[in-house]
Parts: sequence; C-alpha cells; structure tokens
Amino acid sequence: MKININNIKLFGYHGVYEKEKNDGQDYEISISVKLEKLKKIKDEINSTVDYTEIIDKTIGIFNSKRYNLMESLLNDILDEILSISEIHTVCVSIKKINPPVDCELESIELTEKRKR
Repeated sequence: MKININNIKLFGYHGVYEKEKNDGQDYEISISVKLEKLKKIKDEINSTVDYTEIIDKTIGIFNSKRYNLMESLLNDILDEILSISEIHTVCVSIKKINPPVDCELESIELTEKRKR
C-alpha cells in the first residue's frame, strides 16, 4: 500500500542567504510512503499507518531548527519518517517557493527516495 501526502504548506527561515534567514519563505513538502505488507486490514487506524503521524513528524523536523541547506532538512525528514516501523520506502520532495535568485522561477525542488 502507498500513502501520498501532497503539498504540505509551511513557512520557514531556512537557507544560506541573510534574506532567507531574516524574511523567511514558503515551502511545500510532499511525501509518499510505501508500507510493509500489512497482515490484515481492519477498519481501524491501528491496522495501518496514521498519516497524521507522518505529517506531525515532518512539521516537527521542519520547525526544530533553522537549516542552512535543504539537503540537510530533507535528510532529517527522511530519517524521521523511516523511524515508523511499518514504512518500507519513503520519497520526500521539498520545494522552496520563490527562492532568492536572479531570475523568474516557480521553485527549487529536492527529491529523494530511501528504503529501510
């Protein structure tokens, strides 16, 4: 089974440049997890992974400190999500919306997939 969590919208002060650190900016995080094969699905939350736990862990890492690099933030989110034992594979995408660059673009995006 696969769970997709699309475009969590957050505001943070991550980045290398002073403008990012002082003014902050918008981010979008998307997560896709593949679960270990579940033995038997019942119509109860404890027979699967509660996606709110994934969201809470992601927001917790995002707000835990100010990251210089999106790569470090991405790595910490991947590690935290993989701490959920039922998750076999996770793919995380982080978009920095309107980054401080000298051209017009929608976002900068990093994506990584990791298996247990």
